[in-house]
Amino acid sequence: MKNNNLKSGITMIILVVTIVVAIILLLTVTVAAKNIYDNTVKSNFATDMTLLEDAVKTYYQANNILPTKDQNTSMSELDVVALINDINPQVEFSNELELNGDRVKDGTKDNEVKFYELDLSMIEAENITKGTKETPDDVYVIAYPSMHVYYVKGIEVKDEYYFSLSSKLTTRAN
Repeated sequence: MKNNNLKSGITMIILVVTIVVAIILLLTVTVAAKNIYDNTVKSNFATDMTLLEDAVKTYYQANNILPTKDQNTSMSELDVVALINDINPQVEFSNELELNGDRVKDGTKDNEVKFYELDLSMIEAENITKGTKETPDDVYVIAYPSMHVYYVKGIEVKDEYYFSLSSKLTTRAN
């Protein structure tokens, strides 16, 4: 009888150890998969932004106009930021403008950066999945004269927002 209780106790210990090891493995795989997914999202966004910036510059060099529906309607930084609904992405967007050199520093008209809504059909980029105007902030804008392209809605990865092909996006591997 004594031997039977000992076998039962050992079996219970083995079962608990097996469950703990399984949970540790599951957590490790889940964290690794999330990191891979986040890096893929950032990489895809960087690829799209590179494609768009190259296409905008090529279009501008060939036609001497920006690929927008209305060349006469520009937006200010405040107009673009106002499209973003939440305060945290607004701050991040403004920080990214600063990082890219697209913020008005002294407020004079001569240094004013103008933003224009990008028309994806003019640069033959209809296969881009973002910027479909499903919401007011689901658009790309071109900063002129720098020709940087910004996705106003941005993408969120690990509680951080990305709006353009900035050094913030390209230097972070994790």
